[in-house]
Amino acid sequence: MRSTAPLVAGMVLIAVGGFAAIKWGMATERSDARARLASTNRQIVERLDLVIDEFRALGRDIAGSDLPSCSSESLEHYRRLLFELEYLRDIGFVRQRTLLCSTAIGVIENPEVSSRPDFVLPGGVQVYAFRPVRISAGQPTMILQADNYNALVDPGLISSLSAARPAL
Repeated sequence: MRSTAPLVAGMVLIAVGGFAAIKWGMATERSDARARLASTNRQIVERLDLVIDEFRALGRDIAGSDLPSCSSESLEHYRRLLFELEYLRDIGFVRQRTLLCSTAIGVIENPEVSSRPDFVLPGGVQVYAFRPVRISAGQPTMILQADNYNALVDPGLISSLSAARPAL
């Protein structure tokens, strides 16, 4: 009579090997998902860094200007400047969280005080995240504000960042 021990040992070996392969596959899948998530997050942060850099360059232009903030000449100058910018879509001038004028709207007859920013970046840039505004056609956008000026970030960029998901 034949012993069944080799057959049982072989089946146990196959089961253990299969289990180990499944565990290894799951660990590899988790590792790949983490890498894709890290890559997506890195891309979002890099894009936001470019937006902030563009906003700070705008601030240097505004600080160097002799034009009065809400004058026709100033608004015209900044309307032309918007065509050179990649991420910003409107430039406004503010005082005490109140928008006084913008390149899209012009001088605002009855300005209203805005809410507090959602957070403030190092260096003092105030961020109002995912805000619907009159000129963004109902699309949420981000508003950046510093000193006496603000700018709306392209709503399409904001949508693409919030929709960015790693492929799993």
